[in-house]
Amino acid sequence: MPRSRTLQSRAFLNVAAEAPASAGPMHLIPGTSSLRQDCVAALEDRLQETARCVRSAGTVNPKKGSTVYVGSPGIAYAFLKLATIQTGDQKQASLDTAQKLLSPDVVEAGVEQARRHRSLGPSLLCGPAGLFVVQALLGWQQGLPFASQSAVFQGAVQSYKQYFDYAVHELDSDEWLYGRAGYLYGCVFLNFLAPGSVSEAKIKQLSMKMLESGEAYGRRTGASPLLYSWHDREYLGAAHGVMGIVYMLMLVEPIRTDPNAMRLVKGTLEWLLTLETKHHNWPAVRGETDDYLCHFCHGATGAVFAFGLGSIVFNNREFQKAALRAATCVWKYGLLKKGPGICHGISGSGYALLMAYKLTRDPIWLDRAADFALKMFDEKLQADSRVPDNPFSLFEGLSGAICFLVDLLKNPLKAAFPLFELGF
Repeated sequence: MPRSRTLQSRAFLNVAAEAPASAGPMHLIPGTSSLRQDCVAALEDRLQETARCVRSAGTVNPKKGSTVYVGSPGIAYAFLKLATIQTGDQKQASLDTAQKLLSPDVVEAGVEQARRHRSLGPSLLCGPAGLFVVQALLGWQQGLPFASQSAVFQGAVQSYKQYFDYAVHELDSDEWLYGRAGYLYGCVFLNFLAPGSVSEAKIKQLSMKMLESGEAYGRRTGASPLLYSWHDREYLGAAHGVMGIVYMLMLVEPIRTDPNAMRLVKGTLEWLLTLETKHHNWPAVRGETDDYLCHFCHGATGAVFAFGLGSIVFNNREFQKAALRAATCVWKYGLLKKGPGICHGISGSGYALLMAYKLTRDPIWLDRAADFALKMFDEKLQADSRVPDNPFSLFEGLSGAICFLVDLLKNPLKAAFPLFELGF
């Protein structure tokens, strides 16, 4: 029997979303932007339990799990994130766990995968490029305060850059999951860790290739200043579509300082505004009318990030309003039945609510993010949720929840959706 194609069918009813605004925050100290101590304690308990659960699951078979998306490298990323709020033996244990998850067997399996399927080489989420980003992050954390001099870091950066020429000249995809947008993020993230890791000239070359590709396709279709196709479908969302691509373009200096590039990006965001549905959601694909997906990968969740960053880059009030309308959709329909993950689960919804908090500094969005974090561990919701195919992974499972909880507890104003927003 086919699953129902409605927003309501894909999510649990969020009773709190129906409450009047006068009800006020549920989890904050009155009159502040600070979580109540009982909420903090509950979230810390959930974080510790989740980390124990993931750690006890062990490593993923390298032949089946050498990618950031569902494999050991993504789980390693979560433990590196966890280490940022730990000290002493606990911190070292998390770093050791991450190192174990990035074993030579895992690295070799990832590289071998790219030898068999060259197009996977530059993929941030599903290829060895992403694995090397996480390996660089491990070297960076192990080497602090002289991280850029770490042999592990330098080796990983060089391994990452071996896929650059293929990404620019031969890759046939511009999206984030498999294509140039994801590879561009890796370049920018490595420079975030250690400036100069990837030259500005290379970043400009890659980003301009993405811009030219989108402009040419947009001109052929007559739809948008920038438009892209993946597997013959014109996706709109963050994972495979134009929202994710323009988000990555807005991260890089060569685009932000190029008037023509900025005109194209802004025009594309304005075009996306015209596709907003009555639920303040977006279809997954251009030309569709269904808007039943409200995930990070498709729909309003990704729109929060695209319009949110657009509002900052262009100082555009209309883009901010669109981001907040999308966040309201996420608040209403984001208690997803697909589990705790960040790609199509509750943690991804929570990150969108934190983005709304960063945009506005309105504590109601922090309160809502905390509410999602607590409900994610509700026994009834868990019992009625689908078990992800990869339940411990970063993008489908509990490792994504670890990252979300760390960001919520550490400094919500610096929260960063893993390997999408710039930060750690």
